[in-house]
Amino acid sequence: MNKSFLPKIIFLFVWIFFMQLNSFSQSKSDLDKLKNKKANNEKEIKNIQKFLQEAQKTKAISENKLQLINKNIELRKDQISIIGSEIEILDEKITENNEVIASMGKDLENLKEEYSRMVVYAYNNRDPYLQLMYVLSSDDFNQAYKRIEFVKEYSEYRKNQISIIKSVQTTINEKIVKLEEIKTQKQNLISEKNNEAKKLSSEKQLQAGEITKLQAKEQDLKKKLAEKRKEIQRIDQEIRKAIERIQKQTASKGIQLSPAEQIVSDQFGGNKGGLPWPTTSGVISLGFGPYKHPTGVSLENSGIDITTQKGASVSCVFEGKVVQIINLPSGTKAVLMQHGLYFTLYSNLKEVYVVTGDQLKRKDVLGIVYTDPDDNSTVVHFEIWKEFTKMNPVLWLAK
Repeated sequence: MNKSFLPKIIFLFVWIFFMQLNSFSQSKSDLDKLKNKKANNEKEIKNIQKFLQEAQKTKAISENKLQLINKNIELRKDQISIIGSEIEILDEKITENNEVIASMGKDLENLKEEYSRMVVYAYNNRDPYLQLMYVLSSDDFNQAYKRIEFVKEYSEYRKNQISIIKSVQTTINEKIVKLEEIKTQKQNLISEKNNEAKKLSSEKQLQAGEITKLQAKEQDLKKKLAEKRKEIQRIDQEIRKAIERIQKQTASKGIQLSPAEQIVSDQFGGNKGGLPWPTTSGVISLGFGPYKHPTGVSLENSGIDITTQKGASVSCVFEGKVVQIINLPSGTKAVLMQHGLYFTLYSNLKEVYVVTGDQLKRKDVLGIVYTDPDDNSTVVHFEIWKEFTKMNPVLWLAK
């Protein structure tokens, strides 16, 4: 009889409990984050599909349509990557459960073997007379007392052994059921990943078709590109001139703010990642920074382009002052606002409801987005500057 085996089993149960609890909490937290991100991506993909269906109503060449397809492909790839991460986590859980089942299986066999030896020993010594003689043959009272205690402990130990065997067997059965559940989840994710891959393949074909159509209209594209460049340069120049004028008003380097303006500036800076969108609905069809135009020319986007529905209104993302209304070569308008050291720009508006000098509150309406009659696209261009530094609006807007 190995009495040291009982504490080993108890330790094993405690260790498994805490290890599994910690592993479960961590993997559940990671899976929840991935599921949330996947749900957000799916929601954005549905929005893009809605705007793509609207864009498909016209057969005119459309750079915006290609941008929407590109964004859709980017999100679809992200979905596949997320599902891959989910599968990896489940694989780790499968491995952990297999290891626990194998370890507990070995211990169960040891417990059964030991119990079997105990049963044989108990059978051979079942006669109460033998137990009595075992006690009476003691050399002194202390030894007799210890032998009585041993007989009691031995009897209790046998009972505990049965209980532990049942408990280990129950735990193993539970782990096997859990393992099968995890394997089913993994298979479902593999199917989901395969479906996403098929959708991605279809979307890449659509992308290739749109690129071919656009390349066939190279002259029209170059003409639109030239117009776009003029507009980008005009906006950039007007913003820099406006900031320089504000600096000159205080006759110093940098913008000097009043106490009230400083509060607005600090509050704007403190709202990074929590600013409302300038439109009530829409998707980011073109992100911040460098990108390739369909003609192959490298361009830089100073902000983000948000595709929205026809007739959508545009609102300011924070309280501040209207610094300038900019008239653009395309016939559209842009509104430049100041929020202390920060500036926001809302471009491609067909109607503007504010004038220079207006003090506005957060979410006050600035105007209506222009819808291009050629390709039916409705896109608002949005920028954030901190003095002369352009910032990525995606990092500032609420998710």
